[in-house]
Amino acid sequence: MRNPRAGFGAIELVIAMAVSAMIIVNVTMVLRTGAKAQQSGAFAMNLENQVEQTMERISLAILSSDGDSLALPTAPFSSDTIDYQVSLGVQGGNVVWSDPERIALVPGAGQVRWSRSPGTPDEQTVVWSNWLPDFLEGENGLNTMDDNANGLVNESGLAFDLDRDLVTIRLSITRQDEDGNTHTRTKMVQVTCRN
Repeated sequence: MRNPRAGFGAIELVIAMAVSAMIIVNVTMVLRTGAKAQQSGAFAMNLENQVEQTMERISLAILSSDGDSLALPTAPFSSDTIDYQVSLGVQGGNVVWSDPERIALVPGAGQVRWSRSPGTPDEQTVVWSNWLPDFLEGENGLNTMDDNANGLVNESGLAFDLDRDLVTIRLSITRQDEDGNTHTRTKMVQVTCRN
C-alpha cells in the first residue's frame, strides 16, 4: 500500500522555493558587497599611488635643484609654482646648471605640469598629475584664514613654501568614484636642496 504523504506537497514545494530564493538573494548581496568593497579598495589605492608618485617626482626635482635660486614665499604664504635649476655636474671647476625648470599647478585644469625652458619657444611640458583641486584639502578659498590649520592661508591644491633651506610641498588630489562619492588624498613632504 502506498503512503499518501510520499513526496512533496504543493505547500512544501512553495516553502522550499521561497527558502531557495532567499538564499540566492543573500548570496548575491554578499557577492555584490564584496565586489563593491574590492572596487572601493582599488580606487583608494589608485588615488593614493597617484599622490605618492606625483609627490616623489616633485621632491626629486627640488632635491637636486639650486637652493639659492628658489624664490618662494614663507609661511603663512605659499606659491603654486616653483622655478629652479638642476646641477648637471662640474666642468672646468664650475657647476653646470640645466635650463630653467618649473613645476606648477594649472588652475582650472587641475594639473601639475613640469616645464623646461618655460615661456620660451623651446619650452617642453609634461603633465605629472591630474585632478588637483583649486585649493588644498580643508581650505575654503580666498577668505584670508587658515581654514585647515596647517600654517598657510589660501594655499592651492599644490603649494610650496620656504623656511630657510627647507621647501615644504603640499599636494591634494580629488576624484569621484563611479557612485559619485568624492575622495581626496593630501600629502605633505619637506625637502632640502642638495646644491
